[in-house]
Amino acid sequence: MLLEHLPSNQNIKEVVGIGLGPSNLALAIAVDEQGEDSSNWLFLEKNEECMWHPGMLLEGARLQISFLKDLVTLRNPRSFYSFINYLKENGRLDEFINLSHFNPTRIEYVHYLNWVKSHLPQKMMQMGAEVISVNPVANSNSGINLLKTVYRNRDGEVASVISKDIVVAVGGTPFIPELFAKSRIKPIFHSCNYLHGIASYSSNKPHQFCVVGSGQSAVEIILHLAERFPDSTILSIQRNATFKPADNSPFVNEIFFPRNADFMFDLQNRHNRKRVMDFYHDTNYSAVDIELLETMYHKMYNDKWRNKPQIQLCPFTDIVEVNEQGHKVKLVTRNNLKDEPLSYFEADAVILATGYERKTLPAFMDNLLPYFVYDEDELAINRSYQVQTNDEMKARIYLQGMSEMTHGISDTLLSILPIRANDILQDITNDAAANKEKIKEAVL
Repeated sequence: MLLEHLPSNQNIKEVVGIGLGPSNLALAIAVDEQGEDSSNWLFLEKNEECMWHPGMLLEGARLQISFLKDLVTLRNPRSFYSFINYLKENGRLDEFINLSHFNPTRIEYVHYLNWVKSHLPQKMMQMGAEVISVNPVANSNSGINLLKTVYRNRDGEVASVISKDIVVAVGGTPFIPELFAKSRIKPIFHSCNYLHGIASYSSNKPHQFCVVGSGQSAVEIILHLAERFPDSTILSIQRNATFKPADNSPFVNEIFFPRNADFMFDLQNRHNRKRVMDFYHDTNYSAVDIELLETMYHKMYNDKWRNKPQIQLCPFTDIVEVNEQGHKVKLVTRNNLKDEPLSYFEADAVILATGYERKTLPAFMDNLLPYFVYDEDELAINRSYQVQTNDEMKARIYLQGMSEMTHGISDTLLSILPIRANDILQDITNDAAANKEKIKEAVL
């Protein structure tokens, strides 16, 4: 078990935030607006800019939520950092209203994130800083009160910062099916790398693409491939029957209200929580916006009457073998519903639109694992998104976006960012205030 000792004259931060995507940006805004001393906070981000699914920033692709669910409006509708004020400051408010569309494009959303970053106190953040490890620091006989975050800066130098607490918000881990995880075949890549992965393919040549998955990303990729590579064929492989529409009806959509984090957490029963999650599963998982499905269906219909089919659907299909043959990928598949002979396909590239998983902690937290408490096989997290630890660990570790089973389906989405940020900040500041009061009473 790695345990470091506190160096003399070491500057100690109150909080280090790891990652500066939407979740920790929302927290940074809350810190700034609620008058906290920004010099006590430091956010480390491995990229030079704020990023959000860069591999899927397709031209024209939109968010699946309203612009009102930005980084701050649900907490403070009068904020300078709201999306509406971003539009006003950039001279586009009238035109955006004239679009009559509640959902901004993803590209504009990322521009909004970086506009927010540019207006926050710059001493709060260090860009180009990739975290290597977080280590417990022994500084007293009363347990571990501090954490040392080690990172590599943009110049390749290793540096560190010590803090009382950390807030980790690094997004999900791309889910790679086991069969593909064992493979090192280059023309296979996850949707998170989609734009980079297809950049080397000429749009003037015919290609054979295979897209694995049945959710929003899969359909977006299929349509993008069809438009960018008009002479190519696209194979859509999915384990179930077909694409299903996301349920965006108003009563169902109330599950994304921030108050439902209380509802989920208060259930305190894994079976009941799973019942709720199963009921709302098709609001977010393996579900596609109905307008996008209609666009794809019209595309396939028009291809059919022109006798130029470009998209081939393969339902109820399992991939049982994957090999490299020359510069192509060879797939062996079987129908999981019927007893049929195996099928064989070749593809120039296989794109895995297989989503993300949010249970695996980032490797830089490995040295903290011995201190964590688990509820059966799930990491125990309290209502304020703090990881439960043993008695030795006094420093606090908060996780953003990894509490779906305890806080609800909206935890991995953009819907509740401002409220969750406020929950975390209040927990940190209230505890700090309580400690100061204890010190004051002891002195008196």
